[in-house]
Amino acid sequence: MNLVAVVCSAIVLVVVSGDPEVETLRREVENLKSVVVSLQDVCRLHSSEIKSLQKTAEDQQKTIEKQQVLIEKLLSENQDLKNKSRNWSFKRTGLVNQKSENVGEHHMPVYENSRVIRGYQESSHEGLLAEDQRNKRLLSQTTPGSPVQNAVAFYAYMSTSVAYTNNHHVLVFDTVKTNIGNSFHHSTGVFMVPSSGLYVFTWTIREYNGNQHSVTLVINNEEYGAVYQHAHVGETDQSSTTVVLYLNQGDDVYLRTRNGGGIPDGNLPMTSNPWGRTSFSGWKIN
Repeated sequence: MNLVAVVCSAIVLVVVSGDPEVETLRREVENLKSVVVSLQDVCRLHSSEIKSLQKTAEDQQKTIEKQQVLIEKLLSENQDLKNKSRNWSFKRTGLVNQKSENVGEHHMPVYENSRVIRGYQESSHEGLLAEDQRNKRLLSQTTPGSPVQNAVAFYAYMSTSVAYTNNHHVLVFDTVKTNIGNSFHHSTGVFMVPSSGLYVFTWTIREYNGNQHSVTLVINNEEYGAVYQHAHVGETDQSSTTVVLYLNQGDDVYLRTRNGGGIPDGNLPMTSNPWGRTSFSGWKIN
């Protein structure tokens, strides 16, 4: 019986192995094995790429963290400089006020005496006039004759033509002709408001040979007014504008270029020479 079973099994195997459907299935299995191997290779490749991307992301994160620390340090240093500048301004204002108060105290009895003298009878009118003239002479000798000590004003311009992009580039004016109050910083182009009040600002831009810029006044990163100039080819043109604003102590005021409106973003020279200056001015009027 065992021998018969073995022979029958062999016959069945031979018959089955010759079946076309079985051969087709076998080939499909082999193809699937090949596809699986290829997919495994692709997975290994993707795994390697993912590890590389993770390493790059980690490096970039470290760089960002370092830059954040540096930015915070620079912001802290900038705030310290602002505080020092304000303290200096307060001290300077205090000294001026103290001096003015001392002058007022010194001359107050003169005015009081003058008012008392004016209460005399008309017979003393000539003597009162003489006393009043003497008081005026004393006041003219001791009262400060100029309000410049309490004034705030600046005027600066570019000493030469400078190329600026039209993508929020802050303008720097290296030549400072007036800086009463020392609130304009030529190295950064920023005017730091020393005291609250009403201010006037005016600026001029000069262009040559087809160049164009739009320049806006910025207060604490908010735009207030702008001027645009597009010079004709072969010619030099300039434009100016003026704004009046109420500002608070500590506000930052500066000029920067602006983009959009068909203005190209490339570096274009902003002209400044003895025949016409690109300039920035401002002063407090109350």
